[in-house]
Amino acid sequence: MKTKTTNILLGSAILVFAIVAILVLFAAMFNYQDDYGAGWGSGFGVMFGTAQNGSFHPIPLLIVAFVVEIVGGLLGLIGAFLPRKIGLILNIAAAIFLVAGGVLFLFGVNLFTGANTDSVELTKLLQRNPGAITLGAAPITNAVFAFLGGLIAIYGAYSSLQAN
Repeated sequence: MKTKTTNILLGSAILVFAIVAILVLFAAMFNYQDDYGAGWGSGFGVMFGTAQNGSFHPIPLLIVAFVVEIVGGLLGLIGAFLPRKIGLILNIAAAIFLVAGGVLFLFGVNLFTGANTDSVELTKLLQRNPGAITLGAAPITNAVFAFLGGLIAIYGAYSSLQAN
């Protein structure tokens, strides 16, 4: 019985970390040398293409990462309630999904510049200074919380294997 309670707590923790990883996307997506990323918008704005009044394109791989992190959190919670082998598989899948989503967010600058190659403003900025845009708070904290959720999901997989 103790292992079942542990699995439920672990599954809940996985879901909480996934939710926090999603909520930190309200922070600035990029740092910029002059205005510290304020002009580029939040993680959600950049990801869905609504930053700067929609002057940039949505970034499909970041949208995939967003969905993958949500699915990973839900798989971790569902895996806590299911028996041994199924819980093990779902927790491993949750770990893979959360880590993959976090890694994709760490490539945010490259994905943003790749999706917006037709932007004159962005092209001029990057020609003047190729390192002008760096990762902001949103993708870094998203990756940290997604990795923590993935780590707990790995322990949840081990705990599911040990369940009676």
